Amino acid sequence: MAMTVKLVNDEISRFLHRDEPEVLCIRGRWGVGKTYTWTKQLETAQKAKKLGLERYSYVSLFGVNTLDELEFSIFENVITLSEGVRKADLATLDAYVSKLGSWRKLTKIASSLPVIRNWVELTRHRWSRL
Repeated sequence: MAMTVKLVNDEISRFLHRDEPEVLCIRGRWGVGKTYTWTKQLETAQKAKKLGLERYSYVSLFGVNTLDELEFSIFENVITLSEGVRKADLATLDAYVSKLGSWRKLTKIASSLPVIRNWVELTRHRWSRL
């Protein structure tokens, strides 16, 4: 069992050091510490300044049934590390969009993408229930 934990920790560490975006899948039974292990490794790598990227997203696939739901969950769970661990919010979205260009230009392009249209509809639905 201890060897498995070491292998998982080593793989997470390798993943966090890479400067190319990729996907890491951590599998295991409920309650074995997947989220805890990921969070601890992320904190350790950040403190040691050994992160390859500025943003990461940890997503549980429990209850995710469609690609659109997965994409939304990835976006919703992004954390930005350049200013400490910071969850995605309107300020981080605005900062990210500012790097890409104007809001109007981006909105026009983004609204043509199915995932954005679906996200807007999902967000409207969530807000209407409040």
